[in-house]
Amino acid sequence: MADDRVNYAESYSSTLSNLERFKGSKISFQTITPDFLRRFEKYLIESGKSVTTVGFYMRNIRTVINSEKYLSGEKYPFGRGKYVIPKGERRELALELSQIHMIQAYKCGDPIKLYRDLWLFSFYGNGINMTDICRLKYDEIKNGEITFIRKKTKEKRRKVVRIFIPITTPLKKIIKEYGNKNKEGYIFPFLDGIQTEKQRVRKIADITKNVNEAIQLIAKDLKLPDNITTYATRHSYVTILERLHVPRVFIQNSLGHTDESVTDSYSKMAERELRFKYNTLLLPMGDGEIVKDLANRAKTEIILN
Repeated sequence: MADDRVNYAESYSSTLSNLERFKGSKISFQTITPDFLRRFEKYLIESGKSVTTVGFYMRNIRTVINSEKYLSGEKYPFGRGKYVIPKGERRELALELSQIHMIQAYKCGDPIKLYRDLWLFSFYGNGINMTDICRLKYDEIKNGEITFIRKKTKEKRRKVVRIFIPITTPLKKIIKEYGNKNKEGYIFPFLDGIQTEKQRVRKIADITKNVNEAIQLIAKDLKLPDNITTYATRHSYVTILERLHVPRVFIQNSLGHTDESVTDSYSKMAERELRFKYNTLLLPMGDGEIVKDLANRAKTEIILN
């Protein structure tokens, strides 16, 4: 929960800073009208903020107003016929497997290569997010797999699911190249020596930003979609495995999404060999092989239940 508190605090601090840049340091609640919020939104957009960020800021303002009912009745500025908070559109982008292999084969030097490889680690690692990648530890490697509990679900659910990531060839290479050489503590050195949770959260945010910028530079050069981010790894992992007819219950558990209703059926396919079998389908098998016929590969390499 500590990193959530850090993110919330920084979000409110950023909201206040932008409000003060827009209208000065002395802003009374009485001045926050629908027109004021519309002008503030226009200011934020013209300052380069995304619609999603504008939505965050406006929800923060609304939360503060609601907390003590500073404005109510006709003076309450939010709602239909008044100011409506915009909703950012986050398109769930799924790449083709051939496109991912193009990114993997792309020749580049550091630091672009490091951030590209972290993006690939996310994809081949069941769509694992950057927060969990940075927090992985060597003692979570067991029997050729990484086994961990997502930080997000660990803190928010009573019942959590342990995720198993088979260490396939791409992951093995990335760990060997960038991992801590003493094989102690964190697998990757990004959080080494960082003492506070606030600093760790900021470091992970910086890494995520760098990964997104690097992958978009590569995508531009390869003429791939221009809005590829770390979100695309998870959605691509799911979409490609579905096209390969991998059992949905396997995919759900690979992501950490499950409930008791699927436990029994999953137990039959939770064996280590099957996890390697399904995730290995994502790997390049030869020059252009994946481009030819993904459906045929699914038919010949997966025994459908």
